[in-house]
Amino acid sequence: MVTKQPPPLALVAVVVFLFSFPVATRAQDKRDIVSVRTRVVLVDTLVQDKKTGAPVADLTRENFEVLADGKPRTLAYFSRARKGRRRPLALLLVVDIFANDANQNLRRAEVLESLASTLKRLAP
Repeated sequence: MVTKQPPPLALVAVVVFLFSFPVATRAQDKRDIVSVRTRVVLVDTLVQDKKTGAPVADLTRENFEVLADGKPRTLAYFSRARKGRRRPLALLLVVDIFANDANQNLRRAEVLESLASTLKRLAP
């Protein structure tokens, strides 16, 4: 008859020590820094009369002040919208499916297909 010997105490201590830590340690959350140079920023405005709610149409460049970080900025361009003229829709859509483990919960192909389907339904 063969008797089984208990494992040495040192081996048990090593196994307990190893399993006391997470199996996979996650890397620190490093945020990407994106720097962008901007030459022109378009700011559409709609000014309404407080009393009547009617649009104020006779404003000039001197009636506006644009601040960036509390500092006045020079208006390089100024124009008024013309009546009856629709502006084209400008749309920028960013879907970051690779940040914060979102890739595990989202299926890229399905997300892109759903976005394409939704965008096709927008009015021209």
